[in-house]
Amino acid sequence: MIKVRLKDVVNINPRRIINKGDITPYISMSNLEENKRKIPNIEEREYKGSGSRFINGDTLFARITPCLENGKTAFVDVLSENEVAHGSTEFIVLRGKEGLTDNLFVYYLSRSDRFRRYAIKSMTGTSGRQRVQIGSIENYEFLLPPLDEQKRIAHILGTLDDKIELNQRMNETLEAIARAIFKSWFVDFDPVRAKMAGKPYPLPDAVMALFPDALVESELGMIPKGWEVGTISDISEVMIGGDWGKEEKYNGYNLKVRCLRGTDLEKLRQYGYSNEVPVRWIKKSSYKKRSLDEFDIIIASSGVGPLGRPLWINPWLKDIFDEPITYSNFTKRIRANTINFAIYLDRILYELRLSEKIWEFSTGTSIPNLDINSLITNHLILLPNDEIINLFAKQMMLVYKKLFDRENQILSKLREENSFKFFNEI
Repeated sequence: MIKVRLKDVVNINPRRIINKGDITPYISMSNLEENKRKIPNIEEREYKGSGSRFINGDTLFARITPCLENGKTAFVDVLSENEVAHGSTEFIVLRGKEGLTDNLFVYYLSRSDRFRRYAIKSMTGTSGRQRVQIGSIENYEFLLPPLDEQKRIAHILGTLDDKIELNQRMNETLEAIARAIFKSWFVDFDPVRAKMAGKPYPLPDAVMALFPDALVESELGMIPKGWEVGTISDISEVMIGGDWGKEEKYNGYNLKVRCLRGTDLEKLRQYGYSNEVPVRWIKKSSYKKRSLDEFDIIIASSGVGPLGRPLWINPWLKDIFDEPITYSNFTKRIRANTINFAIYLDRILYELRLSEKIWEFSTGTSIPNLDINSLITNHLILLPNDEIINLFAKQMMLVYKKLFDRENQILSKLREENSFKFFNEI
């Protein structure tokens, strides 16, 4: 290996030609997902003479806060052959130099912890709009392995990423199945309508027997006969607020915990794990009041982005962390009457979040806050019979078990360990 500077072995913002007025693929900052290699979708826009330009094999490196800190770095492989695209002005485009550096190796170099820390430290500008300057990263020094070794490193990290991304697509499929079952049973009432019409439905006879064969009028419109309309407070109660604790061990703050924030709830739900749940220190007496179990749902209660994000505290969640888990003061804890009601309520709250109806229960303007008491006492929900709730919960258990099976957590840790080994020497 030889010690090199980035600008000597990597093309930074290489020249790409697009004629002003051409309609080309466009990638915005919002098109990039955090800590993901793949670009999930692209747009088409008119090129107006400014912005980044790139082709397949290039790396898009976010240069502005907080996108850089959040891990927005992607590898371009979604374009047609010889197609030139353009994108955000806040991308720095990186590409290997032929015969010197492998393109995918360059991507993983830019994702490495050491390079990212160097780039973040070099940021300049006013608070909230700080940017990496090209002149700063040009002189980044690192040990460059031979080209064959670069390709081997890129292959190892790429294979791990491929498996992680495959698992995440499977998770998305599982979530889609869970939503479809919820909608079919509790919104569209498909099994009930099938029985009313005398038509077959793809459920076992013993299960179909649990569903009514008629719809009746209610405050929510037509609902299955024998089911009731109630509120969230009929099946749960709001518990004590969260505790953010201290950053370090201090006096009575001597219990080390993982403290769930609103921003963590969506990542846990989407990926089945998160490396970003902060470690905090709280008092043992505080934890005793705020320890979580399978009767609990945590819901984000503040902030434009997180507001209303829910997460059922499933039995596999606790296995992710070495420390006990609790929740921050910017979340609320709802305790259901039964575990099965907790699962049902998690789905209700998640649909409220996705439909944006949760905003009907927000207060404040610049920083919205969830009016949790109004939510649980005023929002009408459907209350099916216990047999249906129990059966639904059993189905959802299979989904949650797979979502939180820890495989992606293990793969992610392995990827990070390999990345550290490959890139953090100098």
